[in-house]
Amino acid sequence: MKANLMMPGFFLVMAVSATAQIQFMQQPDWKDVLAKAKRENKAIFADAYTEWCIWCKTMDKNTFTDAGVMEYMNKNFVSVKMEMETGFGATLAMKYRVFGFPTFLVFAPDGKFIERALGYQKPEAFLGTLKKILSIPEIDFPKGISANIELPFPDFYKKVFTEGKRSSKSYPDSVTVKDFLGHQKDLTSEIGWSVLFRFYSLTTGYDDWIIENGKQLQQLYGEQELKHALGRIINQRFRQVADRADEDALQNEIFPLVDQFLPDDALQTKVNYKITFYTSTGKYGKALLALDELISIPGGDPGATINSTCWEIYEKCDDAAILQTAATPMNKLITSEPEYAYLDTYAALLFKMKDYAKAEEYALKAIETGRKENQNVLETEELLKKIKESIQNN
Repeated sequence: MKANLMMPGFFLVMAVSATAQIQFMQQPDWKDVLAKAKRENKAIFADAYTEWCIWCKTMDKNTFTDAGVMEYMNKNFVSVKMEMETGFGATLAMKYRVFGFPTFLVFAPDGKFIERALGYQKPEAFLGTLKKILSIPEIDFPKGISANIELPFPDFYKKVFTEGKRSSKSYPDSVTVKDFLGHQKDLTSEIGWSVLFRFYSLTTGYDDWIIENGKQLQQLYGEQELKHALGRIINQRFRQVADRADEDALQNEIFPLVDQFLPDDALQTKVNYKITFYTSTGKYGKALLALDELISIPGGDPGATINSTCWEIYEKCDDAAILQTAATPMNKLITSEPEYAYLDTYAALLFKMKDYAKAEEYALKAIETGRKENQNVLETEELLKKIKESIQNN
């Protein structure tokens, strides 16, 4: 299964989660959060999630239940859970440009924004992230984020955050976005930058401006936001290279950009680009070799990439040898991390390899795991029907 990779009722609920012991405030009034943080002199940690986000649920299951994470967070944070597609959560999403999930927002006890982190992280890595954020001196807090939570954003920006769930949102066209940006006196303003950052994919001609103003943008909005913006610029250029199937340009144009703008994560980022390039161009054998490279990088966490790569191979490749090769890292992954999405992908690969008995075994495991995780298991149930039909016909 290819898993996708950031508040109704303004009341305060103090509770210990059924799956963790972090003292999360569930969908609270923000004033109560600020008052508690000030009273206890603790930073604020906001888990920004959506109901459809699989990796948000995986954080709940694997990371927020870790003893070390629980101890550290209860000691250092007022922790809140914020559903980001309705109510005040959507307002926060607009303000802090949250549209990828899970996203984690960290604030000082007085409510000043410090930094964000993106994506699922295992306990050890997550602890390192939290400690790094809390070590940021106040002098380096982002200076472009005002104290006002609600800002006069244009209607087309608001609609993307406030009009219900992901499937029902309406997005502006590129003409609307470009016209708005073209009338801004200062693109580094909170509103100008929010629109450009959110709708970058609908614009052209701003790459050089972001790069040239990178130092200022980092001072205004934080290191992670600049890295995110630069990463999207590189991604867009990479897609053009992949569309041309130009392997020389991958090496000579994309990789130097990664080295220049994302040096801390350069090795892993370049290998990920290789995997994506080879899968998108149908060179699945090379993609799996690159996947082996990724797995060998010390300190990495390649689970999601293994899963998405092998799922794409399942969907698009009929070569028996390639399918067999892809099944090997998936088997190792489900042994160490028996998550629903991973089990589903492994079962699908086995089905396509015509190993129906084993495919049935792992499809049943995936369904059982998915139900325990409150996942939608309809796709796996459909797969199981196909497996059983194949068993009967053979």
